[in-house]
This record gives sequence, C-alpha cells and structure tokens, in this order.
Amino acid sequence: MRRIDQDPSDELIFETLRNDSVGRNSDVARFINLIQSIEGSYSIFLDAPWGEGKTFFVKSVEAVLKTRNSFLKDPDTETFDALPGGNTLDKQPEPYLPFYFNAWENDHYGDPLCPLLADMASQYDFDTKTDTASFSDKAVTIIDMISGIASLGAMGGGQTGLSNALNTLKGKDLLDQFKERKELRSKFDELIESVLPKYASKMILFIDELDRCNPLFSIRLLEQTKRLFANDNVILVYSVDSIQLANAIAGVYGNQFDSKKYLERFYDM
Repeated sequence: MRRIDQDPSDELIFETLRNDSVGRNSDVARFINLIQSIEGSYSIFLDAPWGEGKTFFVKSVEAVLKTRNSFLKDPDTETFDALPGGNTLDKQPEPYLPFYFNAWENDHYGDPLCPLLADMASQYDFDTKTDTASFSDKAVTIIDMISGIASLGAMGGGQTGLSNALNTLKGKDLLDQFKERKELRSKFDELIESVLPKYASKMILFIDELDRCNPLFSIRLLEQTKRLFANDNVILVYSVDSIQLANAIAGVYGNQFDSKKYLERFYDM
C-alpha cells in the first residue's frame, strides 16, 4: 500500500510544472506575476485549509523563480519563462532570491530566527560583494547576537520579570542589551543588502507550515520576521491555515483575545 499524497521533491515539482498535471500552472504564473508587481516591503498570507496543497504550491513558485536566476539555476534544468497551458510569465527585469523555510520542522528551537538563519546560510553560502565575509559568516554573527539577547525576549512584565532578566544577564549592562536589540534590525539590513546587489533584486522568503507549530513559536516567528525583515527588498509569504493558527493563538492568550484581528498585523494581502 502506498500513501496517496507525495512529498514535493524537486523532481516531482518539475514534472508537475512541465505537464500541468495538477492544473495549477495558471495559479503559479499569476502568483509570480503578482510578486513581480510589488514595490517595496510586502507580506502575503497564502491562506488555505490543511491538505489543500499549499506546500506544493509555494515550492513550485520557488522552483520557477530559481530557474529564472542564472546564479541559482541548475544548468541541466530548463528556464520557465512560460508554463505549459498557455500561462506566460511577465518578463522580470531582475532575478529574485527565493528561500523556503519549513517552520514546523524547526519549532523545537527556542528562538525561530536561529534555525531560519542557519538554514538560509546553508543554502546561500557564497561570498558577498562588499567584503571578504561570506553570507553564512554574516548570518552566524546575527545568530550569536540573537543568542546573547534571547533572555530579554522571554522577559515578563513587572518587577519580577525585570529581576529575572537582570539575574540572567549576570552583571552585563542592561542598556547594552537593549542597544544590541536595536542593532539587530540594522544587521539584518546589512545581511540582505550585502548579497542582493550581486545575485538578485529581491529576496522572497516563504515561511511554510506555520499553523502546525507550537503556538508560542508561531507567534515569535511572525513578530520577528515581520519586524526584522521589513526591508524594501524583501517580500514575505506565509503559507498558513489562518483559522487553525488563530485558534492556536487564542489558546495562548484566551478565548476573549481577538486572534483573527491580531493576525491582520502580519500581512498586507
């Protein structure tokens, strides 16, 4: 007996795109054309119930975008300037740098940014244009910074929370810790701007399986990526079942909390 659904391997995705075997090439083309029309920083919720094929869809979009970037393209793979079925893709003036992150596979980590950056560094381990430090070296520097100030992210309110944070810091100046947190955003900008001029015009960050994660991990991931990746050269795409995610968040904050309204903070479309 074989499972009905199949893992979205690269081979299966390319086969599906070539033959339009699931009838979604037109949706993939429209979504890519939508992304190419976006100016500045933007975030999208790709919203559908479990089992509707969100992962296969975003990995198909990622695959097409990679074939249209000569730096990322496999020499043995065709470039998809049009998808079978009469679905022409708009001409893109510059290539994109897509990155796929499965949140569910990493929700056992305390801070979501550390596995996200580590995964990103492993995929894009190349020298940057601006200096001798590689993309992965710059990512590791940010991971170290996150690890150093992670205790403040878990700091509760009131005098007890502040006391616990002070004890955790073990004498390190509290003001320095907050300064490091403010510097974190500029470090993310440096990371993005050091690599994009040479290899792409924009980064497309696909965050998948968010609704399956530990609710606290999902909340942290949403808040941190929306804030720290707020760069004119970054588009965030959250693949999610918003109803399930809202229910999970309500389980953390209570049924009186308007979790659906809360989620609206994180998407433009």
